[in-house]
Amino acid sequence: MGSKVLVTTRNEEVAKTPNTPENGIHRLGVLSDEACWLLLQRIALCGRSEGDCAQYKDVGMKIVHKCKGLPLAAKTLGGLLCGKNSLEEWENVLHSETWELEKIEVELFPHLLLSYNELSPSLKRCFSYCAVFPKDTHIKVEEVIRRWMALGYLGSDIGSGGGDMELRGRQYFDNLAMRSLFQDFEKDENDGEKIMSFKLHDIVHDFSQYLRNNSVEAGTKTKTSCQACSPQLVSQVKEYRSCLKWKRDSRKKTICSELYNLQTLLLRYCNLQGIPRGIGNLINLRHLDLSHNQSLEELPMKIWNLINLRHLDLSWNKSIKELPREIGNLINLRHLDLSWNKSLKELPESICDLRELQTLNIELCDSIPSLPQGIHHLVKLKHLHNYGTDSIKQFPQGLAHLTCLRALRIFRVGKDMGRLGWLKNLNRLRSLELRISLNGGLENTDVEDAREGELRNKEYLQTLDIFFEKMRGKDEVEDCVRIDAIDALQPHPNLQILSISWFKGSRLPGWIASPVNQVKYIRLSDFDNLLSLPPLGILPCLEEIEIISMHELRQWDVNFLESPQQQSQSQGTPIVLLMCTFPS
Repeated sequence: MGSKVLVTTRNEEVAKTPNTPENGIHRLGVLSDEACWLLLQRIALCGRSEGDCAQYKDVGMKIVHKCKGLPLAAKTLGGLLCGKNSLEEWENVLHSETWELEKIEVELFPHLLLSYNELSPSLKRCFSYCAVFPKDTHIKVEEVIRRWMALGYLGSDIGSGGGDMELRGRQYFDNLAMRSLFQDFEKDENDGEKIMSFKLHDIVHDFSQYLRNNSVEAGTKTKTSCQACSPQLVSQVKEYRSCLKWKRDSRKKTICSELYNLQTLLLRYCNLQGIPRGIGNLINLRHLDLSHNQSLEELPMKIWNLINLRHLDLSWNKSIKELPREIGNLINLRHLDLSWNKSLKELPESICDLRELQTLNIELCDSIPSLPQGIHHLVKLKHLHNYGTDSIKQFPQGLAHLTCLRALRIFRVGKDMGRLGWLKNLNRLRSLELRISLNGGLENTDVEDAREGELRNKEYLQTLDIFFEKMRGKDEVEDCVRIDAIDALQPHPNLQILSISWFKGSRLPGWIASPVNQVKYIRLSDFDNLLSLPPLGILPCLEEIEIISMHELRQWDVNFLESPQQQSQSQGTPIVLLMCTFPS
């Protein structure tokens, strides 16, 4: 029979070390609340009669719910409750923050410290930072990585050109996830391996909060965050999280002058109508979140003196109509979120003085008429999120100089808009949505201009969405010109996701069915004149295809999703096919 070895570990890499096959790894789930109660009851109420146990069950079930299925937590809480012989004492445990209970700190957290102490100093900072998110929150991976970057937790980007900072952040996240410190992953629907969001188990959240409230330096505990903000500690605080009381706090005008060590200030959902002028005294502030304050109309001028600020979130402040030119003073700003500010009338040219800016989010700012002409100065810009900005009709030629750009949500091409040739040097692009307008002829969207964009050379491009905007008036563009134009938009074979909408040509581009393509998902929608479909089964990596509203498509070969080899072997390709709305 031979020998077998059972290895238990928190680190998945350890389980894979002895060449363990995937089906040999068993990932333990959590216990049900009922199972946790039985375990806790056995320890806390040992020797009690069934009648005694029954009277504790209601409150006991509420307590074990805090365990979130962790048997170690149930065991530790059972030991804590063992000497408590009244329902009142059990109620006190129920309503206590888990991390404030001494027995939890002594008996449960040391087990988590085994994993925590193995982390590098950088990973420790990244993990403990997650305590700033409320419990049971789905945390977006990209958002937390941006925050790590803003606070300097990922190190310096000097010498790396800044190109590896996000990759480093993703590696840090994967490292923490691999150690079972995160859970409830939501993955990219088009890339089943890529985690988009996650949660912290409640006990792990309590542990990270315990770490943030009691960081150990040189053998002494130092307060790094607070919620009550007592005067004795306030000057030492680096992070102030519970800010909902500011609107009722008579000390809010002076508190800013006392929090001089503050690095993170989160004032979202505070219903603020104004910001204390003393905020300009927070010279060490790196992360400021003022989002979701619908009544906030303007910001104090001193806020633009926070030159150490890295991350500024002003999203969902629908009463803000303008930004002063002094925003250009924030010379170290990396991330600026202005999304959902529907009253914002323009972006000041001084935004182009933010030479360190890497992310500019103006999604759903649908009153902005244009991008700043000096946008070419933002040489480190990686993400330009501009979805829902139909008011922007013209794109400055300076976009052609943003060679670090990785995501351009919408790029309009057409007469008096933008030119495909401007994309030539944007070879770091990973996501691109082209909106091509043929209004007024093809002088700005001709075949040569499409070729100059050189999409075929953009090896990092993962997602390409080509949208042909509807014409106003009579459509006089010849079919051969349309086909030549889309043929010239051939992407690199590394492309994973392709979407083409409202194309009026009679056939698809030849490159779409090239066997060297690695595309996994294709969406074709609203084609007025397409007559036939190419043999897409020849694509070796294709997993899913959506075909919607093909008005002239009358027939297709039943084998169009099979390669010639598969047809001869009578073996179908496991491709998900969704088809709907075929008037003909």
